[in-house]
Amino acid sequence: MSSRPGSPRPEEVIVALQRQLAACQREKTQAKAEDFGKGALSQMDKKGAFKRKDATFRDVVKKDGTYPPESGRYVLYVSYACPWASRCLAVLHMKKLDKHIEICSVYPTWGRTRPADPNDPHTGWVFVDPNQESKEEFSTTNTAGWGCYGLGSHLTKDTVNGFACVRDIYESQKGKETHTFSVPIFYDKKTKSIVCNESSIIIEFLNTEFDDLEGVNASLNLSPKEYKTKIEEVNSWVYPANKLG
Repeated sequence: MSSRPGSPRPEEVIVALQRQLAACQREKTQAKAEDFGKGALSQMDKKGAFKRKDATFRDVVKKDGTYPPESGRYVLYVSYACPWASRCLAVLHMKKLDKHIEICSVYPTWGRTRPADPNDPHTGWVFVDPNQESKEEFSTTNTAGWGCYGLGSHLTKDTVNGFACVRDIYESQKGKETHTFSVPIFYDKKTKSIVCNESSIIIEFLNTEFDDLEGVNASLNLSPKEYKTKIEEVNSWVYPANKLG
């Protein structure tokens, strides 16, 4: 395996990640789950197995519904490192919805969401300034210490609310408790509310509900009725097996 000049050797990265995992395991035994904020560590059982809970926000975009299909009204928050967010992004582009739905992309590795608070160790998806990502002073790395990936052209700030991290989006939803700060998020800019954070629901309404907007690929149906039963059958074992790791 080759490395770019100046980049850490693969064996150094492996050692750093092993140390990070060991530190997480030590902290997990010494602190309560809530001390880690709402992330993957708080969804692990006593044996360390990942037991992901179902998404909290499960509304839909629907004609004559609370969230009607309107051009420019919504934003999709994604991470290119998240397969569930990436499938939403794929459907959005295949349906040619990128002119109607804004896309905001976080950094591909987790960072501290409250870096100024030594008592808040939570790490999660953070936004960065894409113009700073390739510069020496760029400071966002993964928690093992590595992480300038040259992805500036694919990253964005939070152009809607100016939040620093995905955690801020969830915490802005007063009275709506969630168990994790995850992506994807389909967000309504008009009401400043999260519509849905379940990818399997998002791809369904992206597939059909925006078809009347100008330039949308309405002829493409990614979930035809004749295959619906088979799709649901495959999802019944693929999705649980993957989401639990």
